[in-house]
Amino acid sequence: MKYTRFEDLPVWKASIQLGVQTYSMTAKRAFTGRRSLRDQIERAAVSVSNNIAEGFERGTTQELLTFLYIARGSAGEVRSRNLWSNFAESAKARKRAELDQRVVEHAKVTRPR
Repeated sequence: MKYTRFEDLPVWKASIQLGVQTYSMTAKRAFTGRRSLRDQIERAAVSVSNNIAEGFERGTTQELLTFLYIARGSAGEVRSRNLWSNFAESAKARKRAELDQRVVEHAKVTRPR
């Protein structure tokens, strides 16, 4: 099948869904106050579809392939930043649990006898 518009490419449509899902995720509370990380992951997600479109519009198969590889790299960046965010949240949860435990221990020590 020959495509005449990048909007018809299944890979471009999938990349738009990646962008929408990424923006939905970064709108959540976990990204509040983490503007830099949020901006980086959003830019990388948008870059995927933009690179596919740019490669297609250049008009040659070789250019399209080059930009598909670049888009793949941007998708990897989204994955990496998402994993990093998950690890950071897990670490934060562990620290909260440690703090809670310390407060409980402190309460026991300071209880009047």
